[in-house]
Amino acid sequence: MKAPAWQPGAALALLLGLLGGLAGLQFLPRLLLPAEQAGLLAAALGLGVWVRWSRPGRTPLLLVLGVLLGLLWAQQRACWRLADGLAPAHIGQPVWVEAEVDGLPQALAGYGGVGGWRLPLRLLERPDGVPEQVSVSWFPGAGREQAPRAGERWRLQLRLKPVHALQNPGLPDTELWLLERGVRAQGSVRAGERLAAASAWNLAAARERIRAAIQARVSEPRARAVLAGLAIGDQGGIAAGDWALLRDTGVVHLFAVSGLHITWFAWLAAAGVHGLWRRSAWLCTRWPAPAAARWLGLAAALGYALLAGWGVPAQRTVGLLAVLVLLQSSARIWPWALALSLAGAVVGLADPWALVTPGFWLSFAAVALLMQAAPAEDEAAAGWRRLPQLAWQGLRVQLLASAGLAPLTLIFFGQVSLVGLLTNLVAVPLVTSVLVPLALGGLLLAPLWQLGTWGVQALFAGLELAQRLPGAVWWAAQAPWFIEALALLGVALALLRLPRAVRALGLALLLPLLLWTPARPAPGRFALTVIDVGQGSAAWVQTAGHALLFDAGPRWGGDSDAGARVVLPLLRAAGVNHLDALVISHDDADHSGGGASVLASLPVAARWGSLPPQHALQPVQPCRAGLAWEWEGVRFEWLHPGGPGEAAARDNARSCVLRVQDAAGQALLLTADIEAAQERELLQRAAPLRATVLLLPHHGSKSSSSAEFLAAVQPQLAFAQAGFMNRHGHPAAPVRERLAVAGVPLLTSAECGAWQWLSSQPPGSQACWRLQRRRYWLTAAPAGALDDEPD
Repeated sequence: MKAPAWQPGAALALLLGLLGGLAGLQFLPRLLLPAEQAGLLAAALGLGVWVRWSRPGRTPLLLVLGVLLGLLWAQQRACWRLADGLAPAHIGQPVWVEAEVDGLPQALAGYGGVGGWRLPLRLLERPDGVPEQVSVSWFPGAGREQAPRAGERWRLQLRLKPVHALQNPGLPDTELWLLERGVRAQGSVRAGERLAAASAWNLAAARERIRAAIQARVSEPRARAVLAGLAIGDQGGIAAGDWALLRDTGVVHLFAVSGLHITWFAWLAAAGVHGLWRRSAWLCTRWPAPAAARWLGLAAALGYALLAGWGVPAQRTVGLLAVLVLLQSSARIWPWALALSLAGAVVGLADPWALVTPGFWLSFAAVALLMQAAPAEDEAAAGWRRLPQLAWQGLRVQLLASAGLAPLTLIFFGQVSLVGLLTNLVAVPLVTSVLVPLALGGLLLAPLWQLGTWGVQALFAGLELAQRLPGAVWWAAQAPWFIEALALLGVALALLRLPRAVRALGLALLLPLLLWTPARPAPGRFALTVIDVGQGSAAWVQTAGHALLFDAGPRWGGDSDAGARVVLPLLRAAGVNHLDALVISHDDADHSGGGASVLASLPVAARWGSLPPQHALQPVQPCRAGLAWEWEGVRFEWLHPGGPGEAAARDNARSCVLRVQDAAGQALLLTADIEAAQERELLQRAAPLRATVLLLPHHGSKSSSSAEFLAAVQPQLAFAQAGFMNRHGHPAAPVRERLAVAGVPLLTSAECGAWQWLSSQPPGSQACWRLQRRRYWLTAAPAGALDDEPD
């Protein structure tokens, strides 16, 4: 029997199934077992034979076949990647390696403000059980007088630990980000010696030289960081506040050399080449203008991606564009959906993890929107008459891109810049036509960087004005996946060249996403979220109508803190747009470090705390024992400090202690950093300590959680907010033993991630975010492991 002719619909079904299978594995809590792999392989082979000789109607079978093939390939790639992991015997133990600094070192602030570097290393010689790609911190000290530079080869003594990152609802998964880049261990440099300088052709070393030149010539910090970001893709110097400004004004894509930026750059380069090429009859007779525009646009994208460091987002974007250029250059007419699906499948086969990252979908959508907006080749007028048409075309592309990418931005980042269209109309031509040429031109003529500095200052002054406009940013709670899927379908229907009724249906499908509001606790009940901030403290308590944040997490050095990076995104993803109370339990940086960021970004009705008069977060109301209030039938009561003497104590001893009790008697005890002496004071005053859930004092330090205190609290569950392999050894072994003797289960943020508890339900480990969102790459915390570097 002759096999039926291959149809575009069948090919599209196979490619979509392949994409679905590649992405589907990334949502599994574990990898497939050998028997499961064998079953899928047998099913794929059988289905392939059936499809080969089947009659018309095979399209659904091809979709299933694609899913099976995608699952099997993603499984194999994951096995290869995870096999290059850190063996347990090397965890926390010194190992000697020979390594090359395989990227730009990034400035890093350590304890006490000591400056260091984050080094991406490719290990050339290493013991068995040590992965090839690692990320380590370097701080000055004995045996560490000279910091390694990009491209250099070193002999280093490293102390490594498995990859482990904070896990919170509504936030990106950093462990996935590191897995995609092949980084399979993290750690610190203990000692080392340089073996060889970087070669003259080393790309990372060349980029570091460019960065050093910009830093030497440009004195203004913001301009220095922006010019380095635009020239070589180094965004490490851009301040956290500036990133927030760029996000709020909808122009962040112009300052991160991401897939979206590279795609836009390739499109502009192709448009410029096409316009100039058509003016030369000699060029057109040797190479048609459309072909020259496609290939030279791709070459421009490749060159820019290489200069920007050739990272994973750049690689997959250039790959996506290369496939599209090849298809467009073939002798056949490819439907745009089939061309995009084939390009996505090629990128997905090379990098299956890309299919569940925002960067891939933003790049993919940008390419689709540019294809949708591109005019026919015969639409262009000649000479100066083409300028109005080009202006309208650019405005049309900007309108379509802003409208099409807004739902994706809302889904991935929980916000849409309502002033983004206005700011992009100015920022896109200014950045792409002025700042980028000046940033690159400064490599040949350094005074151009001064012109670039003035341009950056003018742009940011305008962005700051736009940010202050009423309603500049619209934040939305994170909706369930099926509502997000409906919204994506709606965007596709609304933007495609379809009948008006179908487009109207697409717009209607966006409404559930825009109107979604998360459920709140019933009156008389409360919900607790213990936020994973590493070695620090932050807990969010919500009632039917109010929200309280107890501590705001640590400051990590420089302008980076948990308030901006973790607490605020989590609250916004949960639909919280204001706080009724912010509590800063005491002035230790691991509890108060994120407070300023929270206060700067969210309205706060009341501030409580135990802070010295000169503290930057003053004024606060003192949390005096005996003060109490109710919200929707939930009682909040301060238990500590108890008097003027305790309030005048220093640091941990004056920590605020808050008890929260619902209408049914279920209670929560938030203890901050009190120690054994304060526990005895609470017992002597006969404070109402009994609680269902206890957040362990001082992160589980051995100086707290005495047996008498635990007996008075009688918790059903204890939780320690402690960093993965933290340098303090929290929670301490004696505390673990006391809890075990008392029969109290213990959870930690290192093994649990964020933890959520609704007071109407029994507390348990099932509420750990690492279990709720279990993925095969997530690292478990080895009990009792210690480290002496910050997470």
